[in-house]
Amino acid sequence: MRMPLGQSGPLLGCLYYGLIPCALLGGMLERRVTRRALLLWVPALCNTLFGILLTSTAALWLLIVLLTGVGVVWMVSPVLDMLPFAFPGIRPREVAVVTSLIRTCSGLGFAVGPMVVGLVTQISGSLETGLFVLCACTGVGVIAGGLYPNSRGAPTTCRAGGHPSP
Repeated sequence: MRMPLGQSGPLLGCLYYGLIPCALLGGMLERRVTRRALLLWVPALCNTLFGILLTSTAALWLLIVLLTGVGVVWMVSPVLDMLPFAFPGIRPREVAVVTSLIRTCSGLGFAVGPMVVGLVTQISGSLETGLFVLCACTGVGVIAGGLYPNSRGAPTTCRAGGHPSP
């Protein structure tokens, strides 16, 4: 489907119309969800599924709903910064390394994503296939959620500082 540039901007804005107000609820969600792995794999799974549905629809109203849905499921974005603190016995220095790794991988994903779509589009001759492959790649978050330590929300104590982590 060809979309006018003037229409694509407001459509992309729907993602943030869902994310911004819902991110304010992230703290409440963080207090209520004790299994931290859920905060990783559920939004990643929803992001993957919504992304795949986005690549296969041309209905404007469905694009609006799905893009807003992607924003809503990422209400956990502020909480993700706190997840490294839940590793048992983690040192503050290690939290900094994990946080840096998360931010580096996120930036890498934003930089490499368009190149992956372009490469797959060139090989397959289909933009939809390129977008589908990119959306499937976000499924790595589901795997990360499965590998995350099974904490029940009890704060851990950092070995170096002696202060409970959030």
